[in-house]
Amino acid sequence: MAAAFAVIALFPVCILPAAAQSPARPDLGKFLFGADITGIETTPSGVPAGSGPGAPIGSARAGGAGGAGGAVARAGGAGGAAGGTAAAGAGGAAGRAGRAPFTYQEDGKPSDELTILHNHGWNAFRVRIFVPPVRSAPNNPLVYAVPLCKRIKALGAKLLLCVHFSDTWADPGKQYIPLAWEGEDISGLEKEWERHAYDVVKTLKDAGAMPDMIQIGNEITNGAAWPIARVQFPGTGQAPPFPEYDDSKQWDNLTRLLKAGVKGAKAAAGKSPLQIAIHIDQGGHWDKTQWFFDHVEAAKVPYDIIAQSCYPQYGHATPEELLNNMVQCARRYKNKEFIVVETGYSAGGARRGSGGAPATPGAAGAGAAPAAGAGGAAAVSGGGAAPGADVQAGTATVAAGGRAGRDMSRYFLWPNTPEGQLQFMVDMVNTVRKGPHGAGVFYWAPERAIWNADGSPGPAVFTPDNLTRLTQRPESHVPVEIKP
Repeated sequence: MAAAFAVIALFPVCILPAAAQSPARPDLGKFLFGADITGIETTPSGVPAGSGPGAPIGSARAGGAGGAGGAVARAGGAGGAAGGTAAAGAGGAAGRAGRAPFTYQEDGKPSDELTILHNHGWNAFRVRIFVPPVRSAPNNPLVYAVPLCKRIKALGAKLLLCVHFSDTWADPGKQYIPLAWEGEDISGLEKEWERHAYDVVKTLKDAGAMPDMIQIGNEITNGAAWPIARVQFPGTGQAPPFPEYDDSKQWDNLTRLLKAGVKGAKAAAGKSPLQIAIHIDQGGHWDKTQWFFDHVEAAKVPYDIIAQSCYPQYGHATPEELLNNMVQCARRYKNKEFIVVETGYSAGGARRGSGGAPATPGAAGAGAAPAAGAGGAAAVSGGGAAPGADVQAGTATVAAGGRAGRDMSRYFLWPNTPEGQLQFMVDMVNTVRKGPHGAGVFYWAPERAIWNADGSPGPAVFTPDNLTRLTQRPESHVPVEIKP
């Protein structure tokens, strides 16, 4: 408790403009510090697009209800929810359930999320792309991603594509086959994955927004295109996902899809450099990371980046565990970069938190998240709190739906405030920079989390300015040494 008060006492300066905080922002070189910039798009009225009330998230193939109506569209087509969309970072309101829309601004001058973040040293952005027509998720198919990607590249920032290969949220708790692709067997899905990856990269390249990196799937720890390419970590007492589950066959199907996605993306890139990222949600868990990437390596799937999600709220890693996982990966998987492509920390009790009242240390609004952690169910996008959303820093267990029954206190090392959120991000970046082949950190959906209620930047926006400043213990938790 004393440490928490000490941190709060140190941080009022963090809400000041960057120039007043740090005389010289550290040079990150090739290291990427960025944000997933398309967490919630909104209609002109501020209502989240593509996540209307009652929109089903299941599919007949995956064991749920059918998806939203509308014509089937291939990648690059329109389609999706009615009501229009405004790409995140393009100015205007940033709506979300439970929080009033606001206009991004700094020093009283209207701006947009992308511009403000880039001005403060965020040098990379991750853009999420769903298969159209989109159901129960932000309406962000390729056609709406193109203008945003062009803006990112025009700024000179790096562009990471997060291609879900689904028409709704894809994560360890669900990996739905798009309605447009239902009825396809593994051979048919291979063609769809290859075509979709090709269309995405080719469209952006032709638009002058060639991506630098592309994820082939999102948090595919438990596979993709369920049930056809679903996989399961072996564990005592676990029942198979379905009666006819054959582990060898399931892994063969998954790696076939990954290879198809890589093939399509590389064909579209041509001679343009394009790094391939494979994304799971295991943070500092070496046992599951090794299990997954050993299969990927054995199948000779081409890739360049081990991409991880790392949220303390889901028990993904302490700083020491994350650094150890990086060390082990570097030893086993040669010449692979390591990027935390999703992270975030609560600033008031939510999974990834939310901003507070303007210029008021410790204030925070309500927060929620649509994606689930490893093995967990997910909240409907745009709706209620995600599993574990009521976790408070320092508590021993989480609510039902999160990591129930586990002692989680060791993961909550930072105050549950906007200032603690800043310290967490500084520690996350410095930990990954310290590890072998550490190449980047991306904050997931910052429009949910790091802005004050009036649309001005919260403390975490100033992370790049504090990387050499907020390094003293006991507030900082960057590991002192690399432990094998």
